[in-house]
Amino acid sequence: MKKILLIIGLLFSFSLAAIAQDSQTNRENDVVRQVVQDYLGDNIELKQRTLSPDAKIIGVNSKSGKVTATPFSKPRKTIKGAIEIHPTQRIVAVDVAPGAATVKVESEFAPFSAGEKARRHFQYLSLLKLAGEWKIVSDLMPTEFEESASK
Repeated sequence: MKKILLIIGLLFSFSLAAIAQDSQTNRENDVVRQVVQDYLGDNIELKQRTLSPDAKIIGVNSKSGKVTATPFSKPRKTIKGAIEIHPTQRIVAVDVAPGAATVKVESEFAPFSAGEKARRHFQYLSLLKLAGEWKIVSDLMPTEFEESASK
């Protein structure tokens, strides 16, 4: 009888530990989502707080075809007369592990002219937990787009 009670007690404690771990994972997932929402938002101050000082945008140079890593801190070139585009962005997937996370973000761009389809672009954000805070350390920015099903 003691063995049965011991086994039941162990099973109960293991299930409680699993529930506690799931709860912690859900909390971390929510925090990571909020960090990315702040990054995607319009508030420059919040956006800056989400980034590690060493964060980089990783992409492919359209002329050379080589991989580039540009620091977020590097001033961006402004193009005179360029049209500002504001895509609709949403978080598609979040994967959180102890101390690291990846987030897939979809950006949908409206058609530029009549008869043209909307386009989608995906980017992948990498986050690390630094000094107890989630920070974006890289933004993997592919150069390719795909047609969107919506108009």
